[in-house]
Amino acid sequence: FDAMVVSESMMVATTAAILWAAYRWWDRPTLGSALTFGVVIGVAALVRSESILLGPLIAVPLVWWRHRGAREGAPVRRRAGWAPQFGAAGLAAVVVVAPWVGYNLSRFEEPTTLSAQLDQTIGTANCETVYEGDRVGYWSLACIQETEHLVPEGDASVQGRGFREIAFDYAREHGDRVPYVVEARVGRTFGLYQPQEQLLLDTSVDQKEIVLGQVGMVVWYGIAVAGGIGLIGLRRAGRPIFPIVAVVGSVVVVVAPWLTTCVRAGEVLTAKLASPP
Repeated sequence: FDAMVVSESMMVATTAAILWAAYRWWDRPTLGSALTFGVVIGVAALVRSESILLGPLIAVPLVWWRHRGAREGAPVRRRAGWAPQFGAAGLAAVVVVAPWVGYNLSRFEEPTTLSAQLDQTIGTANCETVYEGDRVGYWSLACIQETEHLVPEGDASVQGRGFREIAFDYAREHGDRVPYVVEARVGRTFGLYQPQEQLLLDTSVDQKEIVLGQVGMVVWYGIAVAGGIGLIGLRRAGRPIFPIVAVVGSVVVVVAPWLTTCVRAGEVLTAKLASPP
């Protein structure tokens, strides 16, 4: 999607901005740096809703390690400001996304915050087509096309809820396949699971050009190796690497389909706790 004006390509810029803001906050632990980080997180969340995960994944360790370092030797006046900074970052992110969240809550039938596409995405990632065969760990529109008649009529939020429930039920009933699907999906994301087949799928499903895909894969492998070496050098230079690790970690969290099973298990547990004895 690099040459297209879509959220996937825009997220490259917003992720870079998040890393810049995170290191700026680390180097300059001020209220202004915290506010900048929060604003950037909010903007990134409007581009791709999963970017909101990078807020706590980066801010919590940043504040904790900085506060611990201040406790061990920095002046008291410096460490006293970390709680306000953390709160300011969170508040800034909320202020940025609040108008969009408020608009979504008012226009959809079911409660919707940043996007109404998550449920459909979960639906396309949990069915027989992507649990078995040559598309293991991929996605398929057939997953929701085959179940459209089972979901209630309504807007995207109502239909999405139906697709989500169907996907949760399928993941729960085929729990023995979930670990393998998780492995395949994470492997596909990082170009480690059947990479040549992945290029063919990208060509046939997403209409991507095969030559650009091949070039992109070679470039990706080079960047991954160089990036790993760079992380080692960064750490040896005394610089934190957790913001970059958090970006990679958030990708794994988002693409791993076992999250649907976890969410479903949480819903069942909540229902049991809420039910009368």
